[in-house]
Amino acid sequence: MRLLPGPTGSNLSLVTTQLGASLHRPVGPVNLVAGISGIAFVVLYAGPLALLPPSPTTGPADVAAYYEHNQRVLELVQVLRALAIPAFFLFLAGLVSILRRLEGATGSLTIAAAASGGALMAIASVSVAMRWSITLDAAKLASPLAV
Repeated sequence: MRLLPGPTGSNLSLVTTQLGASLHRPVGPVNLVAGISGIAFVVLYAGPLALLPPSPTTGPADVAAYYEHNQRVLELVQVLRALAIPAFFLFLAGLVSILRRLEGATGSLTIAAAASGGALMAIASVSVAMRWSITLDAAKLASPLAV
């Protein structure tokens, strides 16, 4: 079964043939964990945004008061976002495993997925740490200079 057109004998033809064959296999535990982890990442990273009250737009004093008044909610959001990073790692590991099986060890999609996923995890980690430190420090200082 071919899903995408490609010249006979090309890598695209091989990948689509293998992909078509793999669609009919039962889902293994690794793929199941990867899929659930992907859903958990989205829920844990984007879901907490619904908990946030509207951000102030008037000035530094209001921003400092916002952080002081909403400290618990802002900390909870950062904890949930921090928990999303290991979930994304499990999802990425499953994705790379599937791509490696379909493309081979030196496939360009496998390398691109691993590299971009690693970069995303690094950026998300720094973002969570930065926002968490702002939340903790701004609430302690309660000063417009902190933000």
